[in-house]
Amino acid sequence: VFLLAHVRVVLARQFAVGPLGGVGLNDDTAFARTRGSKLPRASRMAPDARREHLLSAAIRVLAAKGIGDSRHSDLAQAAGVAVPTVFHYYPTKACLHSAVFSEIARFLLEDIVAPQFDSAASAPVVIENILMTFCDAIDTHPDHVRVWLEWSVSIRAGVWDTYLVFYRQALAAIGALIVRGQAQGAIQAQIDSDAAARVIVGLAHMIVQMKFSGSARAGHSHRAFAGARLSGSQSAPAGAHRQLIRSKSMHAAYLNYMREAELSPQRRAFLRGLATTLVAAGTGAGALANDAAPKGFKGSGRMDMTSGEDWIDTFFNGGAEAIIHFYADTFVFEDVTLFQAITTKEDLYRAFLPFNNAGPDSPAGVHQFDVVRYDGGTAGDMRGVKRAGVPENYTPALWQELTHDVMLGAEFDYDEWAVMNWIWKARHNMDFLGLPATGKTTHTRGTTFHLYKSRKIVREFTFWNFRHVAIQLGVLEPQLKFWLKDFHAPAAK
Repeated sequence: VFLLAHVRVVLARQFAVGPLGGVGLNDDTAFARTRGSKLPRASRMAPDARREHLLSAAIRVLAAKGIGDSRHSDLAQAAGVAVPTVFHYYPTKACLHSAVFSEIARFLLEDIVAPQFDSAASAPVVIENILMTFCDAIDTHPDHVRVWLEWSVSIRAGVWDTYLVFYRQALAAIGALIVRGQAQGAIQAQIDSDAAARVIVGLAHMIVQMKFSGSARAGHSHRAFAGARLSGSQSAPAGAHRQLIRSKSMHAAYLNYMREAELSPQRRAFLRGLATTLVAAGTGAGALANDAAPKGFKGSGRMDMTSGEDWIDTFFNGGAEAIIHFYADTFVFEDVTLFQAITTKEDLYRAFLPFNNAGPDSPAGVHQFDVVRYDGGTAGDMRGVKRAGVPENYTPALWQELTHDVMLGAEFDYDEWAVMNWIWKARHNMDFLGLPATGKTTHTRGTTFHLYKSRKIVREFTFWNFRHVAIQLGVLEPQLKFWLKDFHAPAAK
């Protein structure tokens, strides 16, 4: 009798045993049945099929009852299986939530966003297509959308952390499209791709609210954009991007814009107007499209000194969105000083962006480039001749590592070449490549070698004197010219 009483106490704590011995459901540990009742018998399925079956049912349950109020018993009833079956696949509520959230993220990223990336349409059109596909998903997959909506506002430990993982992936995808649009010339350069991506992702909530409140599909995304337009100007106010973007450090290839977290009034006003102009690019006044985007070198015929000046002036004054049109669709840009080889216009755009001349308050400072000498001519019959074999004292792996970048584009056809020597003057508003440069002015020489095809750059080698800059910034000592006849070694300090 004592043992039976002890067992009853344990069962009462674990399974909520009633006064008549019936077993109820007690949150996540519930998997027993009432005395005399029969467990539902589900049709046999392979483990993977059963897991998929349960996952589909779980999404329906969470959509109907909410993330916090759904129980294993609810899922068992919806799936037509015994509660122990649910616990076999999802031992805890956290495991169940993780599976559901992973499927929601997969659906949104792989079924809605990813298929649009291969589209040949301009980036703003691709972004709008993603939003409209999401709008359709509200009808075709309403449970997925309902769970996503609650998941996105569940700011509590555990659940919120899982949403942030998905959110960052979505931002990266949309941000990549915005950068692509900037490289295409369809979206203006001053747009902060990260901030704009946050606005675009945020529009998904507005579309869901419109749909669930009874709005027609055709107007969802466009009305969302119109709503954004009502809350701010159609285009960024003059100088607003300077408040939005403040450079803090530099990466290994030129400069890296690191955005600060502060939200100034100017930044808030700018963000309010971002959504509509991004997606409406190219459709009218205030849009981000460049109506008369430069398409490369001016003039026609042979390349010459004026071509070189046109190229370097555009690099300085025209900005990244203009200079990328000087390059062919298939090209290689190499900055030998920075060990940097670029083969896509998206990457080239990001590399050139910090040098845009936006006046004395430009985040990275004011950079001025002037060609001082031009040599050029038509292509000869010795083009891209490669060395045969590996030289003595090199392993094949080391030789490949050292020569990889220089051999990129060796097979490209070209009809002209040019070598330009130029001077680079920079007044720095921030540190330069990790060196203390803020408030200082430096000068250095550089040389660029171009190969052209039909007046487009197909291959570029650029060298510049980093050591000279470091000497001016006080990091290195000047070179001792010991080879000069009148050289005198400095006295020891």
